[in-house]
Amino acid sequence: MMNTKKTIAAFSIAVLAIAIVAGNAMATADQKNASTTHPMVQNHQYNGIGQGVSEMMKGVGNRSGDQVAKLQAMIKQLQDQLTKLQNGGTNSSATTTTDATALGCVKTAVTTREGTIATAFDTLTGCQKTAFAARKTALETAWGIAINKDRNAAINTAWQAFDKTEKECRDAYRKADKAAWDAFKTATKSCNVSNFEGFREGRDFNF
Repeated sequence: MMNTKKTIAAFSIAVLAIAIVAGNAMATADQKNASTTHPMVQNHQYNGIGQGVSEMMKGVGNRSGDQVAKLQAMIKQLQDQLTKLQNGGTNSSATTTTDATALGCVKTAVTTREGTIATAFDTLTGCQKTAFAARKTALETAWGIAINKDRNAAINTAWQAFDKTEKECRDAYRKADKAAWDAFKTATKSCNVSNFEGFREGRDFNF
């Protein structure tokens, strides 16, 4: 928005400068002394604008009608561009909508994806519960062994078995989750709707 305002301001200054030059050319077409500063410039010499316009006006007094016409055409072109910028700034804040059919297409894909992920998560938690139960039983048995060496070996075996099973549970879930997202992205390509969910892929692993 700030850049647009700056651009509009720049065009406004340019239109003012050329308008003054054109006006001076028409008003002093028969005068020989073309270096005289126009009164309009004297009244608008701020921020260096008046001085710049004054330099532009030197030698303009005897310009031909064709040259004046060219300046007027430049003014019209700049004014048209300024109007487009102003209209563009207004339209940029307008509310946009998406076709209901396209939204329904994405909604169906989302429903499928979320259902698949939910099922995969249920499978993950069930797998982990089984792993925890097996670890509990193995450790209870290990702590019933009186011989230290045998007990320590049994404890290590219990934990190793748990780690292996739990990793397999997570790996299976990650694969299912990725497959769900891949299917979602493929399905929504035909919906012609911008996907604002893609960067959230992978958040399902943060638990």
